[in-house]
Amino acid sequence: FYKFLMETCMWRSMDDTDIYIDHFYTTTLQRVLNIRGMFSALANQLIDEGDIVKAKHVLDKVMEIMPEENFPYCMGNYSNDIAMTHIVDGYYKIGETDKAAALAAKLSGLLDTNLMYFYAISEKMNLETFASLYVMQSLYHTAVELGNKDVVQQLERIIKTFGFYELDMKLLFTTNNPHKLGEL
Repeated sequence: FYKFLMETCMWRSMDDTDIYIDHFYTTTLQRVLNIRGMFSALANQLIDEGDIVKAKHVLDKVMEIMPEENFPYCMGNYSNDIAMTHIVDGYYKIGETDKAAALAAKLSGLLDTNLMYFYAISEKMNLETFASLYVMQSLYHTAVELGNKDVVQQLERIIKTFGFYELDMKLLFTTNNPHKLGEL
């Protein structure tokens, strides 16, 4: 699969920011944005197999061919958003902690913006809100592992701002995690 994604597939024009890519079109959401998921899954498989060099190439390639300008990192699309957290986690696992920390900080800021937007429309929980919460949980665990206090504090502020404690989010965020909120 490595050879297929990295050598056989031609990712032409996806990184061209002069070309408009309608990421709200259903086909784009279902097919194109899932590319990040394929790359992150491959990178994690390579990490599990101990092939850190290839994993780094895969992570760098997906970031190169799918720039944020054309394919927003957090847009309320579950498969795209969670793939971004897997990319952060992959960078962390291969020792690229600066890339992981920078991307984690970017994602937490985008989650904050998304949630403010979703709550401005309706305070009721919706699919986009749940997707953002799941992404936030995954990002929180990675930020704790990275020791990235800024991202942890930003995510904790988001949790408090939107009253997620009322939804027992504290339990959700601490499940299978040796750290507690605010403990880092």
